[in-house]
Amino acid sequence: MGEANWERDAEFIEYRIESVEPNEGYGWTLSLEDGGGIGCPDSECKQAPVPGETARLYGKGFGYQVRGIVINARVYRYLTEEQEAARHAQWCRDEEAKRQAKLDTELADRDARRAKLPAPFRERIEGFIAARPDWRRDHEGYELFVCEEAAELAQHLQTPEAMRAFAAASYDEQKRQAPQLKYSEHSGNTFGAMGALARRALESPELVPKMHGALCPLVGCKEYGCFAARIPPLPSPPPAREEPET
Repeated sequence: MGEANWERDAEFIEYRIESVEPNEGYGWTLSLEDGGGIGCPDSECKQAPVPGETARLYGKGFGYQVRGIVINARVYRYLTEEQEAARHAQWCRDEEAKRQAKLDTELADRDARRAKLPAPFRERIEGFIAARPDWRRDHEGYELFVCEEAAELAQHLQTPEAMRAFAAASYDEQKRQAPQLKYSEHSGNTFGAMGALARRALESPELVPKMHGALCPLVGCKEYGCFAARIPPLPSPPPAREEPET
């Protein structure tokens, strides 16, 4: 798609190819001069790239989707900016449909799991649900797991002092102190959010509903329906009154 447009498209960066490795079922993996790498498909062009050639990558640059790969005028894949936007929009709709189907299947189980949580954690999740109509579809599974693990950890350790000792311990020591946690299911973000919530539950449980959402560092407070985004802004101070001249 869009093959006729790539020569007129000025949104690209060029890199020298350092090495090429076959990637079974897809094409090749290219190692580039900047230390990065990218998969290059063989569906549009069967000629293997060669080290020393120049790969032109279309898109906005680092951190953005690469929408085209052209090597020495050979088009391996290419979409215009408009085509890439349409592709991404369809991908988002497909992913939303998958998450909705998952929610529909798990709804009763999630309700039962939430009902078992201590009151501050239930209030926390109910706040997110009330704030964002699609929160259950998009984020509930992640947050519910973090809250369950945090509640379990707080109940197990019982005191703020024990929680601080747990936080300062090595990973192996943490597993010894709280072996019931689902360590293999955690990411760095879920584990950190769990620890912060468990500590708050032991120190000031009334603040548990007001703490940042587990995914706020990744999606932002507004998107997540975080308590911080629900607080109405403070009113602006009245303008200063000018004193009359004497």
